[in-house]
Amino acid sequence: MEPQHDRTARILTLTLFAIIASISGFAQAPTGHFGYPFTNLPLWDISGTYQRTESGDTVTVTFSHSANGKLVGSRAEVYDNNGDHIEGTAFITGQVTSTPFSVGLRDRWKGTLNGTVGGQTFLANATAHGTGVIVPNPPSMQLDGSVRVCVVHGRCVSSRQGHQTPLPAGMTGQWVLEIDVTANGNRLAGAAAVTLSNLRKFDYGLTGTYNPRKGSATLRLKGYGDAAGTYLLIATQGTDLTITGLRGRILGQVLKLP
Repeated sequence: MEPQHDRTARILTLTLFAIIASISGFAQAPTGHFGYPFTNLPLWDISGTYQRTESGDTVTVTFSHSANGKLVGSRAEVYDNNGDHIEGTAFITGQVTSTPFSVGLRDRWKGTLNGTVGGQTFLANATAHGTGVIVPNPPSMQLDGSVRVCVVHGRCVSSRQGHQTPLPAGMTGQWVLEIDVTANGNRLAGAAAVTLSNLRKFDYGLTGTYNPRKGSATLRLKGYGDAAGTYLLIATQGTDLTITGLRGRILGQVLKLP
C-alpha cells in the first residue's frame, strides 16, 4: 500500500504539472505567417482602359479606382462616317458602392466635342451621368447613362446609352490575404497585405489581441499608403488563425463573413 505522504506528493506533482501545462498552453499566442485565398467573397478593381467601337464611333475610357472607392478617369471619342468627323475629350469622376448582393458604381463626365458634320464645323459642351453594376460571370460592367450635348450658339440634344464591357484581363474578383503576426504576451502586432487577381497590392498594419482561454484572436488591419481609408476586422480561432468572421471595406466594397 502506497504511503499517505507519497500519494499526497504524487497528487501534488500531477496537479502542478497540469497547472504548468495549462498556463503554458494559455500563453502560446499565435505567431508566424498565414495566408488566406478568397474565391467566394469577390473584390472588384475596375482600374484600366476600356474601348468600344460602334458605327464609326470609337470611345476610349480610362479609370483609376482608388482603395477608398473613388473613381477618376478620362474619356476620348472619335467619330468618322461619310465625311463627318467628331472628336472630344472629357474628365470622369465617380464612386464604387456595394450592397450585400451586388457591386455598382456611379459616374459623371464633362467635356467638349468639336468637328464637322454635313460640311459645317461646330463646338459643343457635353455632360453625362450614369450607373453601372459588376457582372461576375463573365467579369464585366453593365453600364447605363444619359448624355446631353449642347452646341455652342445652337441647340441641345439628350440621349441614353447602355452597353456591357468586359473587365480588364486578370480581374476575376478573387484575392489573397497574407498576414505576419508577432506576439507580446496576448497582444498581437504585425503586417498584412491584400493582393488582387490583377496583382494589385494593398498594405496594412496589424494589431490584435489573443484570448488564451477561448483560443481565439481578434485582428485589426488598417490600410496605409495606397490602401489608406480601408480596413479589415477579423475574428479567428486556434493557433492557425482560422477565420471565423470578417468585416471590412476595400475599393468602396463592403466585405462580410459569415
